[in-house]
Amino acid sequence: MNARAAAVAAAERGWYVFPVRPNGKQPRAGLSWPDAACADPGRVAAAAWRPGENYGIAAKPSGLVIVDLDRPKPGYALPSDWRDEPGIADGGDVLMALARRAGRTPPSTFTVATPSGGRHLYFRAASGRRIGNRALGPLIDIRGGGDSNGGYVVGPGSVIEGRRYEVIDGRDPEPIPGWIADLLDPPRHDAALPRGGQAPVEPYPRLRGLVRHVLDGTPGDRNGRLYWAACRAGEMVAAREISRESAELVLVQAAVEAGLRGGEAEARRTVASGLGATV
Repeated sequence: MNARAAAVAAAERGWYVFPVRPNGKQPRAGLSWPDAACADPGRVAAAAWRPGENYGIAAKPSGLVIVDLDRPKPGYALPSDWRDEPGIADGGDVLMALARRAGRTPPSTFTVATPSGGRHLYFRAASGRRIGNRALGPLIDIRGGGDSNGGYVVGPGSVIEGRRYEVIDGRDPEPIPGWIADLLDPPRHDAALPRGGQAPVEPYPRLRGLVRHVLDGTPGDRNGRLYWAACRAGEMVAAREISRESAELVLVQAAVEAGLRGGEAEARRTVASGLGATV
């Protein structure tokens, strides 16, 4: 199937498509892709496609959240808080690690293998979740809703340097897993945690999950887990779900209970660093 026929097939799924330059990922020169994207198969089939053009899929109007699992480019180095995580070679490994931390299995859905060796996972967007273009973790980018245009990916059937974007799982896209949505768009709560003192976690499922993530650490990965949890807690602080003081108190307590080498002083340094990466 050539790219033009593949674009028609994508439009038949209700996805919004537009032309992309031959052998490339950029929209056709001079094209405003958010305005040009179309989900009418008849119009897509009748459009004046230029020889060799690829096509893009606009995530937001298509009702999709697309998880882009990358391969590292030459010279790439993992962020410091991921270097102690075993077996991380690409974005797929990062997703597996995130799923493991959340106590879940890696999701299966409509999947496209990319020419670079990565993968695009297509999910149905969840109503009310403001998931925009951002990173889920190292080597994982997101294309989806939010306040911007939502971004796009090059669609299956397109070809770059003789290599094709290939569908390797053709099922209909599954709903975005709740645990991924929670990492990208943390749930909000009306009440605020008290400032100082013993900060309760029971009314705040995501904070409780972060504490469990820290407590489940083993020698060699406790500091990395604590830093990751602090970054996620920082997102909650930025969203005004909890106070910074409460996040620090709860995570430091959890790290000390987990047996972090360096004790409370090291825990406070790591938590402050993680919170500072976000807020």
